[in-house]
Parts: sequence; C-alpha cells; structure tokens
Amino acid sequence: PASFGGEASAGEYYKPDKAMDYLKKGLEKLNREDISVSVLTPVQYEESLKIAMQKWQQTLGVNMIISVEAVNETELIERVKKGEYDIAFYPLRAQTPCKEDFYHMFTSLSDNNIIKLENESFNKLVNSLYSSSQQNRDKLFSQAEKKLLNTGAVIPVWSESTYFVCTQDARGVIALPGEENLYLFNATDE
Repeated sequence: PASFGGEASAGEYYKPDKAMDYLKKGLEKLNREDISVSVLTPVQYEESLKIAMQKWQQTLGVNMIISVEAVNETELIERVKKGEYDIAFYPLRAQTPCKEDFYHMFTSLSDNNIIKLENESFNKLVNSLYSSSQQNRDKLFSQAEKKLLNTGAVIPVWSESTYFVCTQDARGVIALPGEENLYLFNATDE
C-alpha cells in the first residue's frame, strides 16, 4: 500500500485545538452536552489504546466519554464488516503488491470496502490509476492517498513492512507480498 507518508506530515492531521473546537460545534449542533463512543480493538492493543484514549479525553475534555472494547481478531473483522462499531482499531493489509488494488478496496464497487466509503471522485481517481502513464502515477497515488485521508474514515496509526529472507540455495519458495502465507510445495535446498 501507499506509505501514508505522502506529502503530509503527522502534524498536519493532528490538531488538538481543532478537534476540541469540532467537538464543541458538533455537540451544539446535536443539542447535547456530551458524547460517548466505544473503540473496538484487538486484545493485544487494549492497554495501549486505553492510554491513548486517556490522552484524547485530556484533549477533548469531559464532554467525550470513551471506552475500549477488546475482542479477538476474528470477532473484530466480523464486527467491522457488519458495521457494528463506533471506532475500530483495525489492521488494514494489502492483499496484493499492487498499490492500485489497495486503494480499490475503498471504492464503492469493492466488496472489501469495509468503511462503506461512497465517493464518486475517489472511485474515478482510483480507476484512473490502472490506466495511467508511468509519469503520472506518483501524482495520482499522492492524490488518492490525500483524498482517502481527508475523508477521515481511515486514519493510519502506523505502517509496517514485511520481509522474507532465505538462503541463496533455496529454490521453489513462493512468498507473496500482502499475504501471510508461504508456499513450499516445490521448495528445495540445493
């Protein structure tokens, strides 16, 4: 997938003063004094998220009541697919080494569009990635990344790379980027 580093810095997306202002305006618009949300997370991140949510509450004040619900990864995936969450700390993984396919996951026509994003201009931009010339690709990928991040539906927390290492004598080993499977059907060690 894209690095989500792009041209934007982390500081561009994290503005506590704006967050507090948006919360106050939203509460006024809803004629409410507070709001309560639950963050769905895999069990292994529960404690880290509780600490992060305490920082959110420090920033947003007592008007924001946040709870953390830890579940196993299977339940997390099912609940996100069904839309049964307020906020989900969810692992997004590329299924192929193709950047276009990663962005395609968020188009309206994709069965993998777990965030249910419906944005026609994003759809058109992603479709243009498949037929763009090499010289336009970086610009288009940057635009797709920025448009996706600006929806606020996906907020990257961190990224990681996966590597596969084997001896130079190994043959027939197939490791596909984006997958957690390793194929050894015809593997040999010469």
